[in-house]
Amino acid sequence: KNKTTAHSFDHMADSNNKKEAEGGFDARFLIAPALWMGTMAGACFLYPTDLLKVGHLFGVSLNFGMTSYFTCVAGTVMFNNLSRPQFAKVQSKLFPIYFGLQSVCSFLTALSMHKYSDHSIQKIVAYMCFICCITQSIFLEPKTSSAMDVFFKLRKDEGDDSKSEQFKKAKGKFYAFHGVSTLCNIATLLLQTVHIYWLCQSAKFSIDV
Repeated sequence: KNKTTAHSFDHMADSNNKKEAEGGFDARFLIAPALWMGTMAGACFLYPTDLLKVGHLFGVSLNFGMTSYFTCVAGTVMFNNLSRPQFAKVQSKLFPIYFGLQSVCSFLTALSMHKYSDHSIQKIVAYMCFICCITQSIFLEPKTSSAMDVFFKLRKDEGDDSKSEQFKKAKGKFYAFHGVSTLCNIATLLLQTVHIYWLCQSAKFSIDV
């Protein structure tokens, strides 16, 4: 029995390694989203409410949690423990998903604020947050990734101490886009913080039963 169990685990591991090598997708990563969707469906059935308001709260909480964790924790840990090429490769895979999800969350927040709120300042905060996220997703992230690929290729070919004009130009372009993207990400985090504080301070978010 133990041999059979060990063989099953080995077979599973081999299958997963084969999927990774082929660039496949492991279906186990769908378990958590599926459970979340089932929980949401059950909650909506038991406690019917306006789904846009639900989207607002989930959008705000998911966006802030994701942004703060990625910016303050994950990014720092990866930067300190991975080589620069590894760090850049991981970020180039994460950023399209990260900024895309940010855009969806901030869109839900901005839409619900537009429909339900008459607070002009917080509407502007929500709109600005969405603009930052969608700008990252459709413009800054592709530009930064493209500039990074060129810069890293030249650095590999010519070395860090290269004095060529091509290398200097590629380096400057990459750091410029990366700097703007970083500032935009920090602005998004600050805007989300202001909005969450307003939700609590204004009693828009209430835990009263």
